[in-house]
Amino acid sequence: MAIVSGGQPVSAADENNQYINVNVASRTFGIATTTDATPTEVVFVAGVQPGVYQYKVQATGHNESAAGEDVGYFFVGAVSCAADGTMADVGTAVKHAFEHASSTGCDIAIDVATNNRIAFKCTGEAATTYNWSAVVELFGPADS
Repeated sequence: MAIVSGGQPVSAADENNQYINVNVASRTFGIATTTDATPTEVVFVAGVQPGVYQYKVQATGHNESAAGEDVGYFFVGAVSCAADGTMADVGTAVKHAFEHASSTGCDIAIDVATNNRIAFKCTGEAATTYNWSAVVELFGPADS
C-alpha cells in the first residue's frame, strides 16, 4: 500500500519488500464567469512533465438570473504528456452531469491543446450569466 502525506511523494514497502512511489502533483482551484456560450477557462495546471496523469474535476455553475437553474459536474480521465510537451487524452473521460432541465447547454471539458498545460473550460448559455467554480486534482507519475 502506498502512503501519501501532505501531497509529497512517500515510499512504502509491501510484504514482498517492493517499493511504491506515489506523487500527488497538485490540487488547483479556479473561478470564472460566462455570459454566453463561449468556452471559458476556469482552471488550469501548467508545467506538466512527460508522463501520464489522471485527473478528477468537480465544478459548479450558478445561473445568476434564474433561481435553481444551476449545474454541477464531476468527471475523471487521463492525459499523457510526451517528451516534446504534446498533450493527448488517454481514452475517454467519464463525466457525471447534474443539470437543471433548462441548463443543458452548459458544460465543462478538458483542453489539452497547449503543450505542458492541462486546462478545463466551462461553457454557459447564450445571454445568461453563470458563475463557475472548480477544483482539479491531478495525479502524476511516480518519481523514479
